[in-house]
Amino acid sequence: MERADGTSQKLALVLRMDPRTEAGQMSRETEFELLKAAYEESVPVAKVHVMGDESLGAPSFLMERVEGETIARKLLRDEEYAEARQVMTGQLGGILARIHAVPVEKYLLAALPTLLPGKSPAETEVERFEVTYRAITPEPHPAFELAFRWLRQHLPPATETTLVHGDYRIGNVIFGREGVRAVLDWELAHVGDPMEDLGWICVRSWRFGNDDRPVGGLGAREELWTA
Repeated sequence: MERADGTSQKLALVLRMDPRTEAGQMSRETEFELLKAAYEESVPVAKVHVMGDESLGAPSFLMERVEGETIARKLLRDEEYAEARQVMTGQLGGILARIHAVPVEKYLLAALPTLLPGKSPAETEVERFEVTYRAITPEPHPAFELAFRWLRQHLPPATETTLVHGDYRIGNVIFGREGVRAVLDWELAHVGDPMEDLGWICVRSWRFGNDDRPVGGLGAREELWTA
């Protein structure tokens, strides 16, 4: 990479240019600004460098390549990551606190999804998912109809709103022997209830058989909350 001042540097870079979808895909421009903000607020993410135009067929940007592993089952099973397993619950809690502390209004993040007018964070998310479900499902599905009805009948009280990652789980981090190196997959980030992230990482599906360790198969909820 050559700079305007004449200096240069060799970097391992990744070109981020995902195809757009109709299911609420975040634009590359918004993702670039979000990653830049997270990096500046000490959240471990890949550093972004250059936001490109559509000369390659779609908006794209360059980000640094972070070396490490992403396969959750290796983290939970391989002896190589035994030390990481001991520290990652606390690391994930601390990182989540930093994500939720990112001052959205300080950065160019106005394009992030936020609360619907007059709706609480929970109402907003239920409504968005229901709209998507009805747009892609030609006929009602009893299980989903029951789920949406139950959710509307059991909405939690409104809380503070923060930046929410939206898909925070061990399958979306790069890790090494020392633990977390970077948080990935910010496409579902939005302004909402921070409890969304705390709940999602504790979903049974992400424990990979370690049901006695609710936080991604790694540790206890209390360790996550107190980090």
